[in-house]
Amino acid sequence: MKIVVDMLGGDLGIAATYEGLKEFLNRHNDVEIIAVGTANVLAPLAKEVKIIDANQVIKMDAHAMDLLHDKESSMAKAIAALIDEDADAADRF
Repeated sequence: MKIVVDMLGGDLGIAATYEGLKEFLNRHNDVEIIAVGTANVLAPLAKEVKIIDANQVIKMDAHAMDLLHDKESSMAKAIAALIDEDADAADRF
């Protein structure tokens, strides 16, 4: 199974999602992860996950059309990766 994870989507920021991803990887070594987020923060996981660099976030109160305009956001890049990488699922922590 291949899962794309938007690491910038959580209320507590990338620090919390990073720790959650590490815990997930410890428990599930049979899942391929594509992590979308700040590459230099995710760099220690580079041997375990594919990293797609993204630094912009779509805020929770944004209009749905904002996603179409901000192609550099972590959410837009995660959705693109879902298609481009033929992933099975995407999640926004």
